[in-house]
Amino acid sequence: VGFGDISAANTAERVFCVFLFLAAVSLFGTLISQLNEILAASGTFNKMIQRNFEAYLQLRPKLDIGTLLQIRSWERFNFLCLQQEKQMKDILSRRFLPEKFRLAIAKHVECHLFSK
Repeated sequence: VGFGDISAANTAERVFCVFLFLAAVSLFGTLISQLNEILAASGTFNKMIQRNFEAYLQLRPKLDIGTLLQIRSWERFNFLCLQQEKQMKDILSRRFLPEKFRLAIAKHVECHLFSK
C-alpha cells in the first residue's frame, strides 16, 4: 500500500500481504469495538451517579456550589464502594470457584475493607 514503489514481487509475498491486511483490519475493528464498549460503560456509569445526585440538585437554591461539589464527590465515592462491594459478593457467591480461592478473595476483601 502506498505509491507502488515497494510492492509484492511473487505469489508468496502477495499471499502474506493479504493475510497481513486482513489481520490489520480485524485488529482495528476489535480496537474500535472495545473503545465503543468503554465509552458506553462510562456513559452508563455517569448516568447512574447523576440519578443518585438529582435529589440534591432539587435543593440547589439552598446549597452553595462548594457543598454541592462535596456532595457529588461523596456520592461518587459511595457509589464506587457499593459497586465494588456488590462485585465482591457476586464473586464470593459463585459455587464453581474452589473454596481456597474464595477464602483468598475474602481475606483480600477483609484487608482492604479497613484500609479506606
